Amino acid sequence: MRTYEAISRVLKFPKSTITDTIVRYKNFNTGLTAKRTGRLCSMDNNDHYKLLKIIKKSNKLSLDEIKQKFHSSQDKKVSTKTIRKNLHQMQIYSRVAAPKPLLTESQLKHGGGGVMVWGCFSGKGLGPLKKIKVLPDWPSQSSDLNPIENLWHELERRLRK
Repeated sequence: MRTYEAISRVLKFPKSTITDTIVRYKNFNTGLTAKRTGRLCSMDNNDHYKLLKIIKKSNKLSLDEIKQKFHSSQDKKVSTKTIRKNLHQMQIYSRVAAPKPLLTESQLKHGGGGVMVWGCFSGKGLGPLKKIKVLPDWPSQSSDLNPIENLWHELERRLRK
């Protein structure tokens, strides 16, 4: 068997580390260090699962909104800092969406279709506005096509009286 100093030179670890590891192995049959004591984590794996579930439903929530949904789903109350820390441990980071123009120049140049609607109005008020798919066959000079002209004509006729 080699000496602690020889093992230390070969592995390039301090002699005290080699000694402690061998003693630990003789006493506990393992070279691993014992679990450290300290404050317990406020969130466990089930809580991480609940956080993931909240984020998968809506990934555009703010940290405060995530916290409110998390608190409403259970009795455990944690701070936004704790939630952020746990999200970072799960490698989930906040992102800001890139700004995108609503319409590009090429879309504006070419225009973009239209919507056909049918509606009516009378002295009693407006009728319902309905979206239609096809334009009915009406003559181009029909009085129905430009009702405002008809109203102006009627107004002028009554004013002349």
